[in-house]
Amino acid sequence: MATLILEDGTRYTGTLFGHKAPVTGEVVFTTGMTGYQETLTDPSYCGQIVCMTYPLIGNVGVNDIDNESAGVKMRGFIVSELCDVPSNWQMKKTLDQYLDEQGVTGLYGVDTRALTRVIRNAGVMNAALLTEKPENRRKPTLNWPNRLRCTTRWRSARAKKPTKCRARASITSR
Repeated sequence: MATLILEDGTRYTGTLFGHKAPVTGEVVFTTGMTGYQETLTDPSYCGQIVCMTYPLIGNVGVNDIDNESAGVKMRGFIVSELCDVPSNWQMKKTLDQYLDEQGVTGLYGVDTRALTRVIRNAGVMNAALLTEKPENRRKPTLNWPNRLRCTTRWRSARAKKPTKCRARASITSR
């Protein structure tokens, strides 16, 4: 069991997957129903712990063509239900394998819709994803920086060099 502790003391327990290391960051949510691989590789989530509101994540695995950038920049990934037997003809690895390779801690078995309501009502806040269950039941005494905003991490999230994108379709006029 692992625990997500929000800055206000709210706790959620779940099961670890991926890298399985403790992390801290801003906890945010996304309501996308598809494209979890695109969300994972979106550099705008740099340094954050991202909660997916869609209930089942990982069902098509991870492929080589749907990345938005060169790797995952977020610190943590929270899902309600993790599919451990994905099925897709383009799949190269499971979500668990991919997050482990990318050094991102995942947590599943969390009521992500309840977590989303807390974030929506209170606003974005700091959180710690702990790999062990905390001993005491009181509000944790974690040393939160003023804000864990991604103010200097943008350098690691940006592209190293410009990339040319080729058009996949041609446009003809009649």
